[in-house]
Amino acid sequence: NLLTQAFSIFGQYEIGFGLLNESLSSLSLKLGGRWSSEHVESENPSIVITRNGVGPVLRYTAAQTHVEKTFKDFTPEVGLSWRPNKDILVYYTYSEGFKAGSGENSSGSTTIVNPEQMYNHEAGIKASFGRMLTVNLAGYAYTLNGLQLNKTIAGGPTGYQTIFQNAAKTRAKGIEIDALLRPAPGLRLSGALSYTDAHFVDYLTLDPLNPANIAGGTPYNSVTNPDPTAFGAPGGGNIQLGGNDTRNSPRWSWNLHGEYDFAARIGTFTPSIDVSYKSRTYFSEYMRNIESSRAYTLVDASLAYETNDGRIRAQLWAKNLFDVFRPSSTFALATGRLLGATWLPPRTYGVTVGYKF
Repeated sequence: NLLTQAFSIFGQYEIGFGLLNESLSSLSLKLGGRWSSEHVESENPSIVITRNGVGPVLRYTAAQTHVEKTFKDFTPEVGLSWRPNKDILVYYTYSEGFKAGSGENSSGSTTIVNPEQMYNHEAGIKASFGRMLTVNLAGYAYTLNGLQLNKTIAGGPTGYQTIFQNAAKTRAKGIEIDALLRPAPGLRLSGALSYTDAHFVDYLTLDPLNPANIAGGTPYNSVTNPDPTAFGAPGGGNIQLGGNDTRNSPRWSWNLHGEYDFAARIGTFTPSIDVSYKSRTYFSEYMRNIESSRAYTLVDASLAYETNDGRIRAQLWAKNLFDVFRPSSTFALATGRLLGATWLPPRTYGVTVGYKF
């Protein structure tokens, strides 16, 4: 059972430097902040029959596992912007983020992890060139302390247990650009490109797939049982993952979209196409290829129709047109050193019809 009571106060104020001098009217300063207070309570009552039902029976009551903590934090935001003309905005923002600790959802657990705290810098430019082209460019860098991560490892009264931990420190930097182009009446083209380098600086943790960390059978003994895969064998225990990529953080991703309106006597037809790309994505912090998805490109397409009065709209669509087969996530089953996986939806297609009353 998890219970969270949250209270916060936040505000923002923008100061135009034109109040000081007319020549500074293109500059403005944004000041903001948020004060947060969150009270977290956790209980993990359970009944566990150990040894595959043979026993003994372990009982954890709500009172035995009840634990609570209160987290408070103030997160400021400061931004400076410069608008040399109505079509260009240049900005820099410093901001902090806060996520309260949460309880570990595991049999008999009394753990509430520490909060996450983020320190972020972002700078960018937003530019418009009439109605034809809009371009946004941004670069960022942040440090995140206490990233909350969970995993399932061998051990505990049931033979496995879910642990909730804080990674000591992660860092990320990246750049993003997106654009919208209207080169001709009815034609709209858009796209975005991003590069992200997000990695752990300091994270000591267990590897659920390391055979030396898996309980069961005869424990490792250098004389009687020198099996390197036995529980307790050398190489088990915590490992340092500093330098490894964080979960679900592809280095490169991009997308393109195009659509065109064909006006006809009976209404408007709009064919469109979407193309998106992701480079290799790791689903765990161990950067194993088996727990990742190699780079892939997806293509979606559609043909929409709308009557002149806007009352009827129909769309013929297809997603994952080339039936790309990739995992979308994986899950380590530590007790058997197995991996579960979910996959991207296969090629799907259909028709959608709507009527506006």
